[in-house]
Amino acid sequence: MEDVLTHKKNHSYFVIGIIAFFGIIYSLISLINHSRFRTYALDLGLYNNQLYEYAHFRMSNYSILNFAYPGALSDHFDLLMPLYSPLYWIFGSYTLLIVQILAILFGGYGIFIYFKERTDKKFLPEIAMVHFFVLWGIYSALSFDFHENVVGTMFVPWLLHFFDKRDYKLSTLFFILILISKENMALWMAFIAIGLIVLNIKDKSKLKVASIYAILAFIYFLMVVNIIMPSIGTISSQRSYAHFQYSALGNNIWEAIQTIFSKPLDVLKLLFINPDKHNPNGDGVKAELHWVMLFSGGYALLFRPQYLIMLIPIYAQKLFSDDLTRWSLNSQYSIEFVPILSIALFTLLMKIKTQQKTMILATNLTLLAAFTTYSKIEQRKGYYHPDNSMFYDKVHYDRNFSISKVNNALKLIPKDAIVCAQTVLVPHLSNREFIYVYPDINNADYIVLLNQNIFFGEQDDYNKKLECLLVSPFWETIYNQNSTYIFKRKKGISIASLIN
Repeated sequence: MEDVLTHKKNHSYFVIGIIAFFGIIYSLISLINHSRFRTYALDLGLYNNQLYEYAHFRMSNYSILNFAYPGALSDHFDLLMPLYSPLYWIFGSYTLLIVQILAILFGGYGIFIYFKERTDKKFLPEIAMVHFFVLWGIYSALSFDFHENVVGTMFVPWLLHFFDKRDYKLSTLFFILILISKENMALWMAFIAIGLIVLNIKDKSKLKVASIYAILAFIYFLMVVNIIMPSIGTISSQRSYAHFQYSALGNNIWEAIQTIFSKPLDVLKLLFINPDKHNPNGDGVKAELHWVMLFSGGYALLFRPQYLIMLIPIYAQKLFSDDLTRWSLNSQYSIEFVPILSIALFTLLMKIKTQQKTMILATNLTLLAAFTTYSKIEQRKGYYHPDNSMFYDKVHYDRNFSISKVNNALKLIPKDAIVCAQTVLVPHLSNREFIYVYPDINNADYIVLLNQNIFFGEQDDYNKKLECLLVSPFWETIYNQNSTYIFKRKKGISIASLIN
């Protein structure tokens, strides 16, 4: 009996060790990026400001995007953030990054539990968890700020686990959490429910619950996107869902549905080709995604097509988009693939009869996925900053300015001041009611600049505007060191005079 308890204890330590190991890696990517001023106004600055407002029991005025949206919920319908806004008082501008890391670790542990409850093959659940932790979608998401769909995605393994166990109370809880994490997650949930229907077509209990999930998810999605968000409105006169950017399908969701059914072959081609002949930067981007999917375990979807059904809206929102960034491996746009890939692959591996063959295949396929992720951290198509992802390289930690001096300079700005800051500074200064992204000065009391991460081709314009600020009669230079500039609006200078 004592040997059994010792074995279980050591096994628990092993699982905790895996989670801790990847938690350190994820922190080295995300938290180091933030400390090194590699996070941005869009999107961490935007979300940090929203979190700050919720922590003060206010709705965000959305000053960063006030020219486009009257409020946060008209941009993305995210109801999760108020739930963890109290953490702002503990972790400050790092709060959301920490939440995102913990959510991913929670999702990985969900993969472990999912397979631990379904197989007696030793170490297969642990390898499945490692496979999940090494997939490229996680590293791409962590290298670019915070996004709520990452958090929502990490509830999927738990939804599938409790649904399969017929614990419908807990599966419904996670279903709701995913729904409210972001408006487009509801459409994904509808297709996950359809996949569950196909998986459990002979089980009346599961079939009934999955059908209810599918119907509720579709209704919620259509209601939020077509009624609630447009009624909240945008600054423009057009009251429609602002994030529908799929001109190849039509001008709105209804036209897109018509195109899908009336021109299915043309729609299928969009999964593989660059429709913009005038932009060669999009050539090969979609093909790269398909190859990475294949080497990360995507071949399992051919043998387990029920899981492919679950990914239909993810493929669609990526590859039908007008924005080639969405087609690529970059940012948060691949995170939804991660849990479905791991579950599909290891569900397939569970069917192998012998322990030895299962372990050899599982280990080698996980190593292949890890190598694929590493190779795409090193180099990939599209607009990509490898410095943000290469946690194993000195370049990730180095900056050509003093981090401590910039942080000390930011302390010169009063906490209640209205600030206009450069994009890489906004996430560190967004703990205030009004924050703007330079050069949108608006009614700012302070302008804060860091001569780093200027977009390609904009350095000359930045230099000209900086020279004007340095000699401006309206602004007083209170800090000019270490590539950092802080300007304070002079006393008696009105907002009207700045605008004119």
